[in-house]
Amino acid sequence: MPSTAKEWAEAICQAGPLAVRAAKEAMIMGYNLTLEDGLRLENSLGAYLYGTEDFAEGTKAFVEKRKPNYKAK
Repeated sequence: MPSTAKEWAEAICQAGPLAVRAAKEAMIMGYNLTLEDGLRLENSLGAYLYGTEDFAEGTKAFVEKRKPNYKAK
């Protein structure tokens, strides 16, 4: 578990760029939403991510026990 800001930044940089973008969007947009609307937003973003090449790459890399090679696609 990261304990410093630098470690957190490095961990975020290792994540898929589309997932990071979606998380930022959910935090920014979800701040003023009701719980129901926030869950709809999260569901919509998740559904989008599940259809990306990066999701497939991340899943494959996990199964193969290697680091993923994300391409923001």
